[in-house]
Amino acid sequence: EEFHYRHKTKLRRIEALMRDYYLHARDIHQHTASVFEIAEIETPVLRPFRLPFRIPFLRGSAAKKFDGFIAENGLLSATSEGVFSQEPERLLRLFLHCQKHHLRPSPALRKLIKANWHRIDRRFNYNQENRQTFRTILEQKGQVARILRLMHRCGVLGRYLPEFGALECLVQHEFFHRYTADEHTLQCVDQLDALMESDDPAVARYRHILINIEDPYALYLAVLLHDSGRAENVREHIDGSQILANKVCRRLQISHGRRQLIMFLVDHHLTLWRFATKRNIDDPDVVAEFSDLMKNRRFLDALLLFTYADSKGTSEEAWGSWKESLLVQLYRSARAVLERGYETYDAEFREKLENLREKVSKDLHERYADIINEHFGRMPKRYFRYRDARSVGTHIRAIWQYLDRRKRRPNTPFEAAVQWLEYSEQGYTELTVVTEDRNLLLEKICCALAAHEINILSADIYTRPDGVALDVFRVSTGDMEAVANTYRQVSVVVTLYELNHEEDYEPGAYLKVKENFLRDSNDDAIPFPVRAYIDNESDPRFTVIEIQAIDRIALLHNLLHTINRHGLDTIHARIATEKGAALDTFYVQTTNNQSKLSEPDRIMELQKALQEVILPIQEEN
Repeated sequence: EEFHYRHKTKLRRIEALMRDYYLHARDIHQHTASVFEIAEIETPVLRPFRLPFRIPFLRGSAAKKFDGFIAENGLLSATSEGVFSQEPERLLRLFLHCQKHHLRPSPALRKLIKANWHRIDRRFNYNQENRQTFRTILEQKGQVARILRLMHRCGVLGRYLPEFGALECLVQHEFFHRYTADEHTLQCVDQLDALMESDDPAVARYRHILINIEDPYALYLAVLLHDSGRAENVREHIDGSQILANKVCRRLQISHGRRQLIMFLVDHHLTLWRFATKRNIDDPDVVAEFSDLMKNRRFLDALLLFTYADSKGTSEEAWGSWKESLLVQLYRSARAVLERGYETYDAEFREKLENLREKVSKDLHERYADIINEHFGRMPKRYFRYRDARSVGTHIRAIWQYLDRRKRRPNTPFEAAVQWLEYSEQGYTELTVVTEDRNLLLEKICCALAAHEINILSADIYTRPDGVALDVFRVSTGDMEAVANTYRQVSVVVTLYELNHEEDYEPGAYLKVKENFLRDSNDDAIPFPVRAYIDNESDPRFTVIEIQAIDRIALLHNLLHTINRHGLDTIHARIATEKGAALDTFYVQTTNNQSKLSEPDRIMELQKALQEVILPIQEEN
């Protein structure tokens, strides 16, 4: 306020201050770099780039003149001060020359470009030749990012594409975004270009899609526009981005299939990520819903590639093996539906289900035969959709162990069978807990895991008609690795038994055990926005609760306990913890009649209670 930032909220004032800081810091950096360059002190002003072959215009080669410019020693210069007044289109065309011949504008040319910014006006932006030049630049797969950065450095990109220009040094005080909005966008383009030269098998899937994509112009333009709505000060930036993308398509005279692809990618650039991380993608109905949104294989492939670039361009932490496995699982399911139709997809699943039953029966001892038949008859179809024989066999052995223990010890207050199945390459361990269904069971399992600092990535909750609960968790260490330490696994089981043998449930003593190992306090930091959102529209059967909050020990436990106290059962959950933030989604039904929570008063009460749970601790006091 002392600097006269009059925005309504503290976060918006900070964003405005930081934007001014970045603008001035960038100007100082660029001016200093130009001084060094003029003085012929070799410093890397731009990101280094690798040349695929020898270019005749590089250092040591003779000067070449063309189109009012001269290329020498890897730099492009103007032949006269009036090069742009004679032909303003050269303001854009020069970057095409830089792309073709692997050049960069000289300091003198950059200064001349700045002196001619006023020529990039409405007439310039609607010019047919400029449209063709810009399109040609964006069509060169693997060679786009460097040129866009040059255009941005010279102040041309934001003037020719003002929808992008509004993002310049725009700070978004959000959890996900590490960079300013313009830098994030260019980082996304960097990720696409990097695929073309990568021989990393881990990204071969995305490289293949990029190589085979028929319209790179639409892809790169959609990337440039996907976050443009962030400068519009609207509640959902996607809405603003869609409006601006439509405006750009009209100005650049883009129509038909190309326009459809651009609008689709801008409108749905978060759809694959949201479905994969927040919806139950083991549910065939969810897969069918997502497939309907995708329309065709071409759009689906482009969206997977887009999601990869967007996630990697947000921050390195935004892309991991666990998230990728969810995205790829949903992608493969939707691809099968789009290629063969849902009926064929479902018929193939039934055939696979029978093959799975035969495989499990073959792998397990004959004493499990009755339990195998019960398991395949009682568990929902979504349970089997993406489980292999190893996983199902582990669950069946756990059920047998639990029933055997309960038969031998019928009077003990608690019995359970616990199995750990490691998926080291995917970075998680599947934890299976089989026991009798009881009040606070899920909360106590979460408490036992939290007491030993184990992250819950997802949870599938199943209760059979006979009262047997089969709860399946994907868990990882704090380093996002599989939980492989046997002592740690046994310690969780011991804690779980202790919690269920006690008459009074007192989780505090267990959750305080690791207090000395918690991260440093963030009391002085500005927290990212926390929220609890209750949605009855996203799913036809469940009320969906979305949580974004600062992570802390017992947060998940407290959320589940609050949901339970309001007469709701958690049927499915997507749990994610990233960089100190909890991003959780719960699918719930009322305990009494197994339906959505529809009463407005109860919804308001639940909303208030959840909000109290997720508020930062300092605000609770």
